[in-house]
Parts: sequence; structure tokens; C-alpha cells
Amino acid sequence: MSVRRPLVVVPSFALVLAAVVLTACGEDPLPSLKVEPAEISVDMNTGVLLEATVDPMRAGDSIRWRSADSTLFRVDTVVAPGRAAYGLARRAGRTQIVVSARGQVVVVPVTVRCATTLAITMTGPFTLLAGDTARYATNIAVDGCTNAPIPVRWFTRDSSVATIDAAGLLTARAAGTTLVQVQRVAAPHVQAALALTVRARGTP
Repeated sequence: MSVRRPLVVVPSFALVLAAVVLTACGEDPLPSLKVEPAEISVDMNTGVLLEATVDPMRAGDSIRWRSADSTLFRVDTVVAPGRAAYGLARRAGRTQIVVSARGQVVVVPVTVRCATTLAITMTGPFTLLAGDTARYATNIAVDGCTNAPIPVRWFTRDSSVATIDAAGLLTARAAGTTLVQVQRVAAPHVQAALALTVRARGTP
């Protein structure tokens, strides 16, 4: 004996209501947040422009930027309502930038490297009398990454005219001309030089 199942009839207004609900839910999807660059690796004292995009972006939306360690990498919002920010690498190390908008969060890894010394300058006299001493100096006495002295090597081209010790103290030996030179020990190609003229005492 077969059993007949009752026929269920859905009123047309209920179908319309369901369609309206589904359409309304589709009008406000979960936003996506994208940040460029996705990862930062720079030398000290380097600036970086960061840009964030929220899709879809609504009127009144804002993007928040935060550095996990502002002493290492500082972030300043530069474009309202925060879609772009300017970052500055301040010291060597690793940290993160946290970007958030409408419940979405993106973490940008940051690596700040010790800056490579590309130039070295020195100061000291150009003319001395035989027997005089003078102190020479460089502009890279301290490494900003390690806060430790940067080893340099001092020397003269002609030691019969002048000699210089490891601390940059020069002694004029005899009349003549020579070059006073300094170079970074870890990178000998980074160097500087000054021409020195030594005059005999009693000469005009």
C-alpha cells in the first residue's frame, strides 16, 4: 500500500523575501585589505612610502598604522584618511608594522640593516713646520648600528716627511710633501686623503 506525502506549497511572498535577504547580504561583503610593500628591508636612515587599499572602501573608512617598535622604524600617516604612510628606518633590527581597517589586519615584516659606509672624510692641516704635531680626524668615529668605534688605519705616503700614529696624531719630520691617508679597516676601498706640505723651520 503506497503512502502519499503531502505537497508543500511555499507562498510566493516568502520566495521574494528570501531573495531580498540574500541580495542585501551580498551588498556588504567582507572587505579585503592590501598593503604595499608587503615586506620591508632597508638600510638605516632610509624612508619608505607605504600604501594600503581597502576593497570596497566606504565613505568615512580610515586605515590605522602602527609600528611595533617606533624607535626602530617610525610610521607617520601622511594622506587622509590614512591610505598612505611614510616610514623611516631609525636603527638596525627587526620589527613589524600593523595595518588595520574595518576589522581586517595586515602585518608587514620590517628589517633595518646597518648602513654601509660609502664615503669617509678627514680633517687636518695642509701645512706644517718640521717638528710640529697635529691631530687628524674622520667623520666615521662611531658606527650608528653598534655604537662601537669603527676601526680605521692611518698612514702617510712618505714617512720621511711625516708619520702618523693609530690615533691620528701626525708628526712632521722634514721638509717636503706627502699624502696623509685614512682607510676603513673592514673596507679598505673606503678611504680619504689630504695633501700635506712640511716646511723647514726658519723658511718664509
